[in-house]
Amino acid sequence: MKTSSILLSTDPLEELIERLIPASLGLRVHQLAIASDELTLLLASSQSQARCPVCGQASAGVHSRYTRSLQDLPWDPLRLRLRVQVHRFFCQNPACLRRIFTEPLPEFAEPYARRTNRLREALLALGWALGGEAGARQCAAHAMPICAATMLNLLRRCGAPPCPTPRVLGVDDWSFQAHSAGTLLVDLERHRPVEVLLGSDEQVLASWLTTHPGVEVISRDRGASSLKGCKWKVKVAAFGTNTCRFLVHIAGKSGSSDDQFGTNTCRHSQFGSNTLPSFEEQ
Repeated sequence: MKTSSILLSTDPLEELIERLIPASLGLRVHQLAIASDELTLLLASSQSQARCPVCGQASAGVHSRYTRSLQDLPWDPLRLRLRVQVHRFFCQNPACLRRIFTEPLPEFAEPYARRTNRLREALLALGWALGGEAGARQCAAHAMPICAATMLNLLRRCGAPPCPTPRVLGVDDWSFQAHSAGTLLVDLERHRPVEVLLGSDEQVLASWLTTHPGVEVISRDRGASSLKGCKWKVKVAAFGTNTCRFLVHIAGKSGSSDDQFGTNTCRHSQFGSNTLPSFEEQ
């Protein structure tokens, strides 16, 4: 790891704190308050102008000051709360609908947010990995208190992280309720679920494959609907060629005849092979 700078014990504390905050924000440290379980930093913006979020015109006419309270990544084991003094500006564009606007901090926090962007990303990482209750307990252990309901709301609001189209796709049935079936798609290379589709007929799977090109290998059960969906995909929007490769879960001995199932199959003994067989669609 390359060392960019070294701070000595004689250097002011303000210099250390400012290095932990993005320099592009132009925030100055005014005060540091220490409690038994929390640090509070009082920061003030040094920007002399800002752009209106509606019309985009720069303005230097200061209306007043506004203090935002933001929770940030902890300084273990203490929570860190930032009280940031920003400006309110007059919009000097007479045609703009916004007369007064608050100085934005786009690289640090979203408008109206109570957490910094980097804290939100840390919470999302724990939430997607552990879920609501377990994620909330882990966050509390690391001085990032959040309840399980708020964690789940944050996950729903931000949505799942983008998932690339898998190369090796696993397809199986999924039952929501006794009379409601779906299709579960799994990335077999990354060992993670991709999507749960409403419905288990061939049209549902075929539609998903059409809108997600790039699937090369499909591992499915012996259900007729998944086979028809895969074949329909090859006919309508091929993977670059008119070839589709199937891995079919075979119950019984690996030496069973392929004609037993009436489909092109790849035996278990071939799963570890680097070269997967191709089956031309008739």
